[in-house]
Amino acid sequence: CGTALDLSDIQAIEIGLSEYDTAGNWSPEGASGTLRLDDWTTVSADELRLEMDHFECIESNPEVMSEVAADLLARQAPHGLVPSWYSETPTRYYTYNQANALAVFSLEAERTADTAYTEAADRLADRILSLQADGGWVDFYQDDDKGGVESPSDIAWEGNVAWSVIGLRIYADRAADPSAAEAAISEGAQWLMAKMDSYAASGGPSGGITAGVEGNISTYFALVAAGETDAAQQVADFLMAHAWDGQRLWMGISDPGIALDVVGNWGALFLRHQGLDEEALAASSLGAGIFPVASWDGSMVGMGDIAGPWQPTVEFTGQYIAAGGIGSQWLLEQIELLEDPSTPGAYPGSPDDYSAGIGWNTAMYGIAPSSWVYFAHHGGILLDL
Repeated sequence: CGTALDLSDIQAIEIGLSEYDTAGNWSPEGASGTLRLDDWTTVSADELRLEMDHFECIESNPEVMSEVAADLLARQAPHGLVPSWYSETPTRYYTYNQANALAVFSLEAERTADTAYTEAADRLADRILSLQADGGWVDFYQDDDKGGVESPSDIAWEGNVAWSVIGLRIYADRAADPSAAEAAISEGAQWLMAKMDSYAASGGPSGGITAGVEGNISTYFALVAAGETDAAQQVADFLMAHAWDGQRLWMGISDPGIALDVVGNWGALFLRHQGLDEEALAASSLGAGIFPVASWDGSMVGMGDIAGPWQPTVEFTGQYIAAGGIGSQWLLEQIELLEDPSTPGAYPGSPDDYSAGIGWNTAMYGIAPSSWVYFAHHGGILLDL
Protein backbone atom coordinates (compact mmCIF):
# COMPACT_ATOMS: atom_id res chain seq x y z
CA CYS A 1 0.00 0.00 0.00
CA GLY A 2 2.78 2.40 -0.82
CA THR A 3 4.89 1.68 2.26
CA ALA A 4 8.35 0.12 2.35
CA LEU A 5 8.40 -3.63 2.91
CA ASP A 6 10.35 -4.71 5.98
CA LEU A 7 11.35 -8.31 5.28
CA SER A 8 12.21 -8.89 8.94
CA ASP A 9 8.52 -8.54 9.80
CA ILE A 10 7.43 -11.44 7.56
CA GLN A 11 6.47 -14.45 9.67
CA ALA A 12 4.73 -16.60 7.10
CA ILE A 13 3.76 -16.65 3.44
CA GLU A 14 0.69 -18.57 2.33
CA ILE A 15 0.91 -20.17 -1.10
CA GLY A 16 -2.10 -21.69 -2.82
CA LEU A 17 -1.51 -24.81 -4.90
CA SER A 18 -3.86 -26.42 -7.38
CA GLU A 19 -3.49 -29.47 -9.57
CA TYR A 20 -4.10 -30.37 -13.16
CA ASP A 21 -5.65 -33.71 -14.02
CA THR A 22 -4.09 -36.10 -16.54
CA ALA A 23 -5.95 -34.37 -19.38
CA GLY A 24 -4.39 -31.04 -18.47
CA ASN A 25 -7.56 -29.51 -17.02
CA TRP A 26 -7.21 -27.23 -14.03
CA SER A 27 -9.10 -28.23 -10.89
CA PRO A 28 -10.34 -25.28 -8.80
CA GLU A 29 -10.43 -27.54 -5.74
CA GLY A 30 -6.75 -28.28 -6.08
CA ALA A 31 -5.01 -30.45 -3.55
CA SER A 32 -4.92 -30.18 0.20
CA GLY A 33 -1.68 -30.54 2.11
CA THR A 34 1.32 -28.62 3.36
CA LEU A 35 4.18 -27.08 1.46
CA ARG A 36 7.31 -26.39 3.49
CA LEU A 37 9.92 -23.98 2.23
CA ASP A 38 13.02 -23.86 4.39
CA ASP A 39 15.56 -21.22 3.38
CA TRP A 40 14.53 -17.99 1.68
CA THR A 41 16.88 -15.70 -0.17
CA THR A 42 15.68 -12.23 -1.11
CA VAL A 43 17.33 -10.26 -3.87
CA SER A 44 16.90 -6.80 -5.31
CA ALA A 45 16.42 -5.89 -8.95
CA ASP A 46 19.99 -4.60 -9.11
CA GLU A 47 21.29 -7.97 -7.94
CA LEU A 48 19.29 -9.78 -10.63
CA ARG A 49 20.17 -7.41 -13.46
CA LEU A 50 22.95 -8.58 -15.78
CA GLU A 51 25.66 -6.17 -16.84
CA MET A 52 24.62 -4.78 -20.21
CA ASP A 53 25.94 -1.58 -21.78
CA HIS A 54 24.84 -2.06 -25.40
CA PHE A 55 22.30 -3.88 -27.53
CA GLU A 56 23.58 -6.84 -29.48
CA CYS A 57 23.40 -7.58 -33.17
CA ILE A 58 23.44 -11.15 -34.41
CA GLU A 59 24.91 -12.68 -37.53
CA SER A 60 21.88 -13.48 -39.63
CA ASN A 61 21.63 -16.76 -41.50
CA PRO A 62 19.88 -16.46 -44.89
CA GLU A 63 19.38 -20.24 -45.02
CA VAL A 64 17.32 -20.22 -41.83
CA MET A 65 15.25 -17.30 -43.06
CA SER A 66 14.62 -19.07 -46.36
CA GLU A 67 13.52 -22.24 -44.56
CA VAL A 68 11.03 -20.41 -42.35
CA ALA A 69 9.55 -18.46 -45.25
CA ALA A 70 9.33 -21.54 -47.48
CA ASP A 71 7.59 -23.55 -44.76
CA LEU A 72 4.99 -20.81 -44.21
CA LEU A 73 4.47 -20.55 -47.97
CA ALA A 74 3.86 -24.29 -48.23
CA ARG A 75 1.20 -24.07 -45.51
CA GLN A 76 -0.72 -21.11 -46.96
CA ALA A 77 -4.33 -22.06 -47.67
CA PRO A 78 -5.98 -21.20 -51.01
CA HIS A 79 -7.96 -18.44 -49.28
CA GLY A 80 -4.68 -16.78 -48.28
CA LEU A 81 -4.45 -17.40 -44.54
CA VAL A 82 -1.91 -19.68 -42.83
CA PRO A 83 -2.87 -22.09 -40.00
CA SER A 84 -1.65 -20.62 -36.72
CA TRP A 85 -0.73 -23.91 -35.01
CA TYR A 86 -0.07 -26.55 -37.60
CA SER A 87 -1.55 -29.54 -35.76
CA GLU A 88 -4.35 -27.69 -33.96
CA THR A 89 -7.88 -28.96 -34.60
CA PRO A 90 -10.06 -27.36 -35.68
CA THR A 91 -7.68 -25.27 -37.76
CA ARG A 92 -7.68 -21.66 -36.65
CA TYR A 93 -6.18 -18.50 -38.08
CA TYR A 94 -5.33 -16.12 -35.24
CA THR A 95 -5.12 -12.49 -36.30
CA TYR A 96 -1.75 -11.77 -34.67
CA ASN A 97 -0.25 -14.79 -36.43
CA GLN A 98 -1.54 -13.68 -39.83
CA ALA A 99 0.16 -10.33 -39.31
CA ASN A 100 3.40 -12.18 -38.51
CA ALA A 101 3.10 -14.32 -41.65
CA LEU A 102 2.35 -11.27 -43.80
CA ALA A 103 5.50 -9.59 -42.49
CA VAL A 104 7.61 -12.68 -43.24
CA PHE A 105 6.27 -12.98 -46.81
CA SER A 106 6.81 -9.25 -47.43
CA LEU A 107 10.33 -9.19 -46.04
CA GLU A 108 11.31 -12.39 -47.84
CA ALA A 109 9.97 -11.03 -51.14
CA GLU A 110 12.13 -7.95 -50.67
CA ARG A 111 15.17 -9.96 -49.60
CA THR A 112 15.08 -12.54 -52.38
CA ALA A 113 13.06 -10.86 -55.17
CA ASP A 114 11.20 -14.19 -55.42
CA THR A 115 7.76 -13.51 -56.88
CA ALA A 116 6.32 -16.52 -55.02
CA TYR A 117 6.57 -14.51 -51.81
CA THR A 118 5.23 -11.37 -53.45
CA GLU A 119 2.18 -13.35 -54.54
CA ALA A 120 1.85 -15.01 -51.13
CA ALA A 121 1.95 -11.59 -49.44
CA ASP A 122 -0.67 -10.26 -51.86
CA ARG A 123 -2.98 -13.24 -51.21
CA LEU A 124 -2.67 -12.92 -47.45
CA ALA A 125 -3.03 -9.14 -47.48
CA ASP A 126 -6.14 -9.35 -49.69
CA ARG A 127 -7.73 -11.79 -47.24
CA ILE A 128 -6.81 -9.66 -44.21
CA LEU A 129 -8.33 -6.63 -45.95
CA SER A 130 -11.52 -8.54 -46.72
CA LEU A 131 -11.89 -9.49 -43.06
CA GLN A 132 -11.64 -5.93 -41.73
CA ALA A 133 -14.93 -4.81 -40.22
CA ASP A 134 -15.62 -1.37 -38.76
CA GLY A 135 -11.90 -0.71 -38.89
CA GLY A 136 -10.84 -3.71 -36.81
CA TRP A 137 -10.38 -7.46 -36.91
CA VAL A 138 -11.68 -10.12 -34.54
CA ASP A 139 -9.23 -12.35 -32.71
CA PHE A 140 -9.38 -15.47 -34.90
CA TYR A 141 -11.02 -17.07 -37.92
CA GLN A 142 -11.66 -20.60 -39.13
CA ASP A 143 -12.65 -22.32 -42.36
CA ASP A 144 -16.24 -22.18 -43.50
CA ASP A 145 -17.92 -24.75 -45.77
CA LYS A 146 -17.54 -22.63 -48.90
CA GLY A 147 -13.77 -22.45 -49.21
CA GLY A 148 -13.54 -19.20 -47.27
CA VAL A 149 -13.24 -18.25 -43.62
CA GLU A 150 -15.58 -17.11 -40.89
CA SER A 151 -15.29 -16.17 -37.26
CA PRO A 152 -17.30 -17.74 -34.45
CA SER A 153 -16.28 -14.84 -32.20
CA ASP A 154 -16.86 -11.09 -32.29
CA ILE A 155 -14.12 -10.31 -29.76
CA ALA A 156 -11.51 -7.89 -31.06
CA TRP A 157 -8.54 -7.39 -28.72
CA GLU A 158 -6.59 -4.19 -29.17
CA GLY A 159 -3.23 -5.94 -29.56
CA ASN A 160 -4.45 -8.09 -32.43
CA VAL A 161 -5.84 -5.09 -34.31
CA ALA A 162 -2.58 -3.24 -33.67
CA TRP A 163 -0.49 -6.07 -35.08
CA SER A 164 -2.71 -6.25 -38.16
CA VAL A 165 -1.88 -2.58 -38.77
CA ILE A 166 1.84 -3.30 -38.21
CA GLY A 167 1.79 -6.26 -40.59
CA LEU A 168 -0.03 -4.24 -43.24
CA ARG A 169 2.50 -1.42 -42.90
CA ILE A 170 5.39 -3.81 -43.51
CA TYR A 171 3.47 -5.13 -46.54
CA ALA A 172 2.38 -1.72 -47.89
CA ASP A 173 5.92 -0.35 -47.84
CA ARG A 174 6.92 -3.10 -50.28
CA ALA A 175 3.73 -3.65 -52.32
CA ALA A 176 3.38 -2.69 -55.97
CA ASP A 177 -0.02 -1.14 -55.23
CA PRO A 178 -0.32 -0.26 -51.52
CA SER A 179 -3.47 1.87 -51.81
CA ALA A 180 -5.92 -0.65 -50.34
CA ALA A 181 -3.53 -1.54 -47.54
CA GLU A 182 -2.95 2.13 -46.75
CA ALA A 183 -6.70 2.68 -46.42
CA ALA A 184 -6.99 -0.32 -44.09
CA ILE A 185 -4.06 0.95 -42.01
CA SER A 186 -5.80 4.28 -41.59
CA GLU A 187 -9.09 2.63 -40.64
CA GLY A 188 -7.30 0.37 -38.16
CA ALA A 189 -5.66 3.37 -36.54
CA GLN A 190 -9.02 5.10 -36.25
CA TRP A 191 -10.40 1.97 -34.56
CA LEU A 192 -7.54 2.02 -32.06
CA MET A 193 -7.95 5.72 -31.31
CA ALA A 194 -11.69 5.23 -30.76
CA LYS A 195 -10.82 2.51 -28.25
CA MET A 196 -8.48 4.95 -26.52
CA ASP A 197 -11.37 7.40 -26.20
CA SER A 198 -13.61 4.64 -24.82
CA TYR A 199 -10.98 3.64 -22.27
CA ALA A 200 -10.70 7.21 -21.03
CA ALA A 201 -14.49 7.58 -20.95
CA SER A 202 -14.72 4.47 -18.77
CA GLY A 203 -12.39 5.99 -16.18
CA GLY A 204 -9.02 4.83 -17.46
CA PRO A 205 -6.09 7.25 -17.49
CA SER A 206 -5.95 9.43 -20.57
CA GLY A 207 -3.78 8.25 -23.44
CA GLY A 208 -4.10 4.53 -22.84
CA ILE A 209 -6.14 1.88 -24.60
CA THR A 210 -6.27 -0.82 -21.92
CA ALA A 211 -4.90 -1.52 -18.45
CA GLY A 212 -2.51 -4.12 -19.88
CA VAL A 213 0.90 -2.86 -20.97
CA GLU A 214 1.40 -5.26 -23.90
CA GLY A 215 -1.71 -3.97 -25.67
CA ASN A 216 -0.55 -0.40 -25.24
CA ILE A 217 2.92 -1.10 -26.62
CA SER A 218 1.41 -2.81 -29.66
CA THR A 219 -0.98 0.11 -30.11
CA TYR A 220 1.91 2.57 -29.88
CA PHE A 221 3.79 0.89 -32.73
CA ALA A 222 0.60 0.53 -34.78
CA LEU A 223 -0.11 4.25 -34.50
CA VAL A 224 3.49 4.98 -35.47
CA ALA A 225 3.01 2.68 -38.47
CA ALA A 226 -0.14 4.57 -39.41
CA GLY A 227 1.54 7.98 -39.14
CA GLU A 228 -0.61 8.97 -36.15
CA THR A 229 2.36 10.37 -34.25
CA ASP A 230 0.39 12.55 -31.83
CA ALA A 231 -1.80 9.65 -30.73
CA ALA A 232 1.24 7.39 -30.49
CA GLN A 233 2.93 9.90 -28.19
CA GLN A 234 -0.17 9.97 -26.00
CA VAL A 235 0.18 6.20 -25.55
CA ALA A 236 3.90 6.63 -24.81
CA ASP A 237 3.18 9.28 -22.19
CA PHE A 238 0.52 7.02 -20.64
CA LEU A 239 2.98 4.13 -20.38
CA MET A 240 5.73 6.20 -18.82
CA ALA A 241 3.32 7.82 -16.36
CA HIS A 242 1.40 4.71 -15.29
CA ALA A 243 3.49 1.60 -16.05
CA TRP A 244 7.14 2.64 -15.75
CA ASP A 245 8.53 2.30 -12.23
CA GLY A 246 11.98 3.73 -12.91
CA GLN A 247 13.59 0.46 -13.92
CA ARG A 248 11.06 -1.54 -15.93
CA LEU A 249 7.55 -1.62 -17.38
CA TRP A 250 4.93 -3.47 -15.38
CA MET A 251 2.56 -6.05 -16.90
CA GLY A 252 -0.33 -3.67 -16.28
CA ILE A 253 -0.86 -0.22 -14.82
CA SER A 254 -1.95 -1.85 -11.55
CA ASP A 255 -0.07 -5.13 -12.03
CA PRO A 256 3.63 -5.05 -11.09
CA GLY A 257 4.19 -8.55 -12.43
CA ILE A 258 7.22 -9.17 -14.63
CA ALA A 259 6.77 -10.43 -18.19
CA LEU A 260 9.65 -10.71 -20.65
CA ASP A 261 7.73 -9.20 -23.58
CA VAL A 262 7.23 -5.87 -21.80
CA VAL A 263 10.52 -5.89 -19.84
CA GLY A 264 13.10 -6.98 -22.39
CA ASN A 265 11.40 -7.45 -25.74
CA TRP A 266 8.72 -5.12 -27.09
CA GLY A 267 9.08 -2.97 -23.99
CA ALA A 268 12.79 -2.41 -24.63
CA LEU A 269 12.07 -1.61 -28.27
CA PHE A 270 9.40 0.89 -27.20
CA LEU A 271 11.86 2.62 -24.89
CA ARG A 272 14.51 2.70 -27.62
CA HIS A 273 11.97 4.11 -30.08
CA GLN A 274 11.31 6.87 -27.56
CA GLY A 275 15.03 7.61 -27.38
CA LEU A 276 15.30 6.22 -23.84
CA ASP A 277 18.30 3.98 -24.45
CA GLU A 278 19.54 3.92 -20.86
CA GLU A 279 16.10 2.95 -19.60
CA ALA A 280 15.84 0.29 -22.30
CA LEU A 281 19.19 -1.18 -21.27
CA ALA A 282 18.17 -1.22 -17.61
CA ALA A 283 14.89 -2.99 -18.37
CA SER A 284 16.39 -5.47 -20.83
CA SER A 285 19.24 -6.37 -18.51
CA LEU A 286 16.75 -7.06 -15.72
CA GLY A 287 14.79 -9.39 -17.98
CA ALA A 288 18.07 -11.02 -18.98
CA GLY A 289 18.77 -11.83 -15.33
CA ILE A 290 15.34 -13.27 -14.57
CA PHE A 291 14.12 -15.21 -17.59
CA PRO A 292 16.86 -17.58 -18.82
CA VAL A 293 15.70 -21.15 -18.30
CA ALA A 294 16.74 -24.63 -19.46
CA SER A 295 14.49 -27.15 -21.13
CA TRP A 296 13.42 -29.93 -18.79
CA ASP A 297 15.76 -32.42 -20.44
CA GLY A 298 18.66 -29.96 -20.16
CA SER A 299 19.36 -30.05 -23.88
CA MET A 300 19.02 -26.30 -24.54
CA VAL A 301 18.49 -22.93 -22.90
CA GLY A 302 16.22 -20.08 -23.88
CA MET A 303 14.11 -17.31 -22.42
CA GLY A 304 10.83 -17.97 -20.62
CA ASP A 305 7.76 -15.79 -20.85
CA ILE A 306 5.69 -14.81 -17.81
CA ALA A 307 4.46 -17.60 -15.54
CA GLY A 308 7.62 -19.04 -14.09
CA PRO A 309 9.58 -19.08 -16.33
CA TRP A 310 8.97 -22.81 -16.61
CA GLN A 311 10.82 -23.57 -19.82
CA PRO A 312 12.12 -21.83 -22.95
CA THR A 313 9.60 -20.34 -25.34
CA VAL A 314 10.74 -19.86 -28.92
CA GLU A 315 8.57 -16.82 -29.65
CA PHE A 316 9.69 -14.87 -26.58
CA THR A 317 13.33 -15.83 -27.16
CA GLY A 318 13.05 -14.69 -30.77
CA GLN A 319 11.54 -11.39 -29.62
CA TYR A 320 14.35 -10.99 -27.11
CA ILE A 321 16.96 -11.55 -29.83
CA ALA A 322 15.20 -9.15 -32.22
CA ALA A 323 15.38 -6.54 -29.46
CA GLY A 324 19.14 -7.04 -29.05
CA GLY A 325 19.18 -8.66 -25.64
CA ILE A 326 22.47 -9.79 -24.11
CA GLY A 327 23.60 -13.21 -25.33
CA SER A 328 21.41 -13.04 -28.43
CA GLN A 329 23.73 -14.91 -30.79
CA TRP A 330 24.10 -17.84 -28.42
CA LEU A 331 20.37 -17.92 -27.67
CA LEU A 332 19.58 -17.98 -31.39
CA GLU A 333 21.77 -21.04 -31.80
CA GLN A 334 19.96 -22.63 -28.86
CA ILE A 335 16.40 -22.21 -30.13
CA GLU A 336 17.41 -23.38 -33.60
CA LEU A 337 18.06 -26.77 -31.99
CA LEU A 338 14.27 -27.10 -31.75
CA GLU A 339 13.66 -26.92 -35.51
CA ASP A 340 11.62 -29.87 -36.77
CA PRO A 341 14.24 -32.11 -38.42
CA SER A 342 11.65 -33.46 -40.83
CA THR A 343 10.29 -30.03 -41.77
CA PRO A 344 12.97 -27.33 -42.02
CA GLY A 345 11.68 -23.92 -41.00
CA ALA A 346 9.06 -25.20 -38.53
CA TYR A 347 9.57 -24.35 -34.87
CA PRO A 348 7.52 -25.27 -31.77
CA GLY A 349 6.18 -22.92 -29.15
CA SER A 350 8.22 -24.70 -26.44
CA PRO A 351 10.07 -27.98 -25.98
CA ASP A 352 7.10 -29.43 -24.02
CA ASP A 353 3.44 -28.75 -23.34
CA TYR A 354 2.72 -27.00 -20.06
CA SER A 355 0.04 -24.68 -18.76
CA ALA A 356 -0.02 -22.87 -15.43
CA GLY A 357 -1.90 -19.76 -14.36
CA ILE A 358 -1.43 -17.10 -17.02
CA GLY A 359 1.28 -19.09 -18.78
CA TRP A 360 0.66 -21.40 -21.74
CA ASN A 361 3.44 -23.38 -23.40
CA THR A 362 2.87 -25.73 -26.32
CA ALA A 363 5.09 -28.12 -28.23
CA MET A 364 2.93 -27.59 -31.34
CA TYR A 365 4.66 -26.01 -34.30
CA GLY A 366 3.24 -22.73 -35.51
CA ILE A 367 3.54 -19.28 -37.07
CA ALA A 368 4.44 -17.35 -33.93
CA PRO A 369 7.62 -19.23 -33.00
CA SER A 370 8.71 -19.73 -36.62
CA SER A 371 8.15 -16.11 -37.61
CA TRP A 372 10.04 -14.78 -34.59
CA VAL A 373 13.00 -16.96 -35.52
CA TYR A 374 12.85 -15.19 -38.89
CA PHE A 375 12.54 -11.75 -37.27
CA ALA A 376 15.43 -12.58 -34.93
CA HIS A 377 17.61 -13.03 -38.03
CA HIS A 378 16.15 -9.98 -39.76
CA GLY A 379 16.41 -7.58 -36.80
CA GLY A 380 14.03 -5.25 -34.98
CA ILE A 381 11.00 -4.96 -37.24
CA LEU A 382 9.35 -2.60 -34.75
CA LEU A 383 12.28 -0.20 -34.78
CA ASP A 384 12.12 -0.25 -38.59
CA LEU A 385 8.71 1.42 -38.37
